[in-house]
Amino acid sequence: MSQTAAEATCQIPALRDLCDQQFWLFGRDIGFHRGNLLLEAGFERRRFGSGRPTQYVFESTANSISLWGFGLHWICNERGRALFTGRDGDFLEAGTSELLAVRDPWTVGRRLRLGNGVDGLLASNVCSWLAEYEAWVLQAAGPDHRSAALEGWSPCCEPGRIASGWADHASLFAALATQATCPSESATPP
Repeated sequence: MSQTAAEATCQIPALRDLCDQQFWLFGRDIGFHRGNLLLEAGFERRRFGSGRPTQYVFESTANSISLWGFGLHWICNERGRALFTGRDGDFLEAGTSELLAVRDPWTVGRRLRLGNGVDGLLASNVCSWLAEYEAWVLQAAGPDHRSAALEGWSPCCEPGRIASGWADHASLFAALATQATCPSESATPP
């Protein structure tokens, strides 16, 4: 096992904790006192009816991001690859045309588990976007919003370090990558 692979393996518990914390924070961003920060960042809210979770979607020509309370679905339109990560921090990938059309939150996880391994650069793009989003939240809502959101939580990453935590994971995934990248700048918050 290479040094980078060993380093990445050691980071799995930290990645899982950071994913769990991030989904908690997305929920706090929805309830922000000035208004829903996901909507302010350019996401569209989609409701599917009683008993179904709300989905937040951000679409650009390069990427599409769907968020639910249980996971994030990232589609790289240019490469025909998609990645799903849940609160548990497991990254699941696939690249079928059928997958690119998935918008139903109840089937996305099942279909993605049929994938054949995680593309490190795709995972790096997701982590980079999360770092950019967190930096944007600090700027748009101020540090007190993150501090308040983490009260009563055992944070794995302090409010001022969340963006750099995601950036660190992005760097690890990029170091492991062997395939071409999908641009993340097209899905940058305002």
